[in-house]
Amino acid sequence: MDIIENGVERKLFAEVEEVYGEHLCTERLDTPGFIKATNYHQDINELGFEKYPNKLWVTYCGFMLKGVVIADKASDVAEVPTIWEAENYGHSIHMESHSWRKLNKANILIDGIEYSSNGRGANIVIIDAETFEVIDSVVYDTHDPQDYFRRIKSV
Repeated sequence: MDIIENGVERKLFAEVEEVYGEHLCTERLDTPGFIKATNYHQDINELGFEKYPNKLWVTYCGFMLKGVVIADKASDVAEVPTIWEAENYGHSIHMESHSWRKLNKANILIDGIEYSSNGRGANIVIIDAETFEVIDSVVYDTHDPQDYFRRIKSV
């Protein structure tokens, strides 16, 4: 399992997102409390996602294409799943975010292939904006005391 630690490597990860111009993100907050500071959601919001939640049990899906937010969707009620799908440039994108007590899964499918790490917290898949080739898939655990992204699966 690769680890992208906070600080310099985390900043580089954000720069990679900017270079490729596109990333997908699905979120599930599935534990009874945060360990992270309550302003953690602001890091994601700074990427352009305004509805990334800072509340427990709220599910979320977001999609950005070439720096433009296409989807920014959070559940209005705790534990209600968030599902978003669309066709972009001839490619199908399907994202689902389910809370721990309901279904406990996060899916990011591109053209029917699962790329999400399906881990607790923010699951992020980065793809090339021109070719839709998957570049990376990581998860950031919003409840773990460590402050890093993890690669659970290779892409």
